[in-house]
Amino acid sequence: MAFFLNRGRDAAQDRWLLVRVRLFAIGAALALGGMALDESWLILAALAVLGLGLVLRVVAAVREAAEARRLEDDDTESEAENQR
Repeated sequence: MAFFLNRGRDAAQDRWLLVRVRLFAIGAALALGGMALDESWLILAALAVLGLGLVLRVVAAVREAAEARRLEDDDTESEAENQR
């Protein structure tokens, strides 16, 4: 579920978005350069850079889900206290 897009999320809230976009651009440039020059080490470097961007995306999604669960738990606890 971490790979599905959340279109309701504001881009300004994602502090890692610019970093991920830059990593994608660098990885794409390395990959194209590696294919053009037929250098496998450039392609492997591109995969490493793109993989780092993917890791950042997954970490952000996990943190976002944990924050949502925490807020939901807080709301549930406050509703239970209000019913008392």
